[in-house]
Amino acid sequence: MFRPVLAPLLVVLSAFLVNSSPRAEPPAPLFVVEQQRSALVTRLDSQWSDAFAGLPSDRRLTHEPLSSALWALRLDRLFAVAMAGEVEAIEAVLVEVRQNARKPRAAAKALGDATADLAYTLAR
Repeated sequence: MFRPVLAPLLVVLSAFLVNSSPRAEPPAPLFVVEQQRSALVTRLDSQWSDAFAGLPSDRRLTHEPLSSALWALRLDRLFAVAMAGEVEAIEAVLVEVRQNARKPRAAAKALGDATADLAYTLAR
């Protein structure tokens, strides 16, 4: 009597144990970009250097400046360049980076004077 009940129970338990094994989650795309930055920059440089060499002289980038510009990009922008399908999209990312670099940074704020400003202390 126990044998007909145990066989299906054993099958269900084994299926549950096989399917409930922890699965590794895929890494985040930006993490992969950071891990593969060197290979990605090399690939993008070789892929797009001919296209950038064919642009007008004021927009032209040779191998060295293109590689340097790609190395300096933040991860999200490098990911955007890797997903770009045309030179204009990559150029737009590089122009945006140059424009953001020219903007003045916000001034650092002082925390205040410890002797003149109101300070809270913890009473024990």
